[in-house]
Amino acid sequence: MRLQILWSSVQFRLCPFFFFLRKRNPPSPFVCCRMALNPADSRTFPIVDAIVADAASVFASCAYVNVGGDEVDHGCWQNAPQHEAITTWMQQNNVANFSQLEAYFTRYAQEAVVKNKKTPMVWEDAFTVGGALPESIIGIWRSKEKLAEVVHSGRKALLLYGYYQDMEAPLCTQSLECPECTVNWLWIWTYVDMYGNDPIADLNLSQEEADLVLGGEAAMWSESVDVLSWDVRGLTRSPAVAERLWSDASVTDRNWLELRVDRFRCISVRRGVSGAGPLYSDYCTPPEKEPEEDEIEWLPPPPPPPPPPPPP
Repeated sequence: MRLQILWSSVQFRLCPFFFFLRKRNPPSPFVCCRMALNPADSRTFPIVDAIVADAASVFASCAYVNVGGDEVDHGCWQNAPQHEAITTWMQQNNVANFSQLEAYFTRYAQEAVVKNKKTPMVWEDAFTVGGALPESIIGIWRSKEKLAEVVHSGRKALLLYGYYQDMEAPLCTQSLECPECTVNWLWIWTYVDMYGNDPIADLNLSQEEADLVLGGEAAMWSESVDVLSWDVRGLTRSPAVAERLWSDASVTDRNWLELRVDRFRCISVRRGVSGAGPLYSDYCTPPEKEPEEDEIEWLPPPPPPPPPPPPP
């Protein structure tokens, strides 16, 4: 097995959904900024410690905790009503600018994970601002060039770039004008892009660096996904990602992939596991629908059997 998919992990973000920097009018933190924590608030770091400790305890069997750290908006600190308190705290803690503040936060969260005897995971943004611990696993979502940069530094990495299940052009995370950008006629055809996205091909990595690429992750933004759409979004292309990561680099025939994935899909449908659609024109007999309680036509019980005949 050339590459492996990780694992058991728990993921949450330390930047979103806190209210320490919100404006009083309007009350939503999403209007104020894109959700960064206030380091000058005495509650902030104890809450980070408590969340990480709780996650490590609740998910005791997980070896990893992902503390996120992507797309931190520095304008939140710059424009917050607490700006003066934040900059005073930065001066007291030798933090020169907001990039260093972002790095401070991500390092603190990762150190909290290590204290709880777990391995931290972060997004590549933490690495970019110099906030990734040496033992942290870096999630790469922008480009394979960033993957090469991370493993060149001696850190372990996990590739998400090219494997997002909700994108019409999964290789275009930077711009629709990038050379790799191909918008598919049907969104379902993105499985071809994912299948062709070998994590380490064409990166000229040494064997030692290639070994630092632990695998990949088929991710999906959840804003437009729920129990009704998960099968269609996730279970049609994720087998292509799995095959890419499990297969030898020489195995690239998309036509054979279609046959295997559609057979897998039909078996799942017949077993009632999946509601995903096919990759191409196909016929798959779905399972018979179980009748609902109010659809059952209840019949009277059968009469008792006749008594046995008398003995001769």
